[in-house]
Amino acid sequence: MAAEQESTEAQVYLGVMYTKGDGVEKDNDEAAYWLNRAARKGSITAQRYLEKLSAKTTKK
Repeated sequence: MAAEQESTEAQVYLGVMYTKGDGVEKDNDEAAYWLNRAARKGSITAQRYLEKLSAKTTKK
């Protein structure tokens, strides 16, 4: 899988899929895992999704 082969774009895409439950079961932990991998490589998009995800989980 491209995400496992360190494709930042694929990691962001997979993380977003997990946040929305798009084609996979919704899983915020798995979303955070993939988004963090991309964010550590400098993805601004991943960082923004992580902020949104963090805001959702802290409101509960």
